[in-house]
Amino acid sequence: METRVFNKDETDALEGSISAEGDSVEFTQYETEKSGRDYLLACSQNDKDERARRAKVMKDASRIVFL
Repeated sequence: METRVFNKDETDALEGSISAEGDSVEFTQYETEKSGRDYLLACSQNDKDERARRAKVMKDASRIVFL
């Protein structure tokens, strides 16, 4: 799984965007779209990594069967 590193400015901006008084928190459209894109990219990368892992397992399994 991929790890994302935030610099101090990004962390401060993120903290500022989620801190709110009261019961609700509002995100800007840009923050929502960026979060969605990041999520979809992470899902895509996880799927790609999982397919590669399964292909390797199947390749190893087929070697065992043929030997």
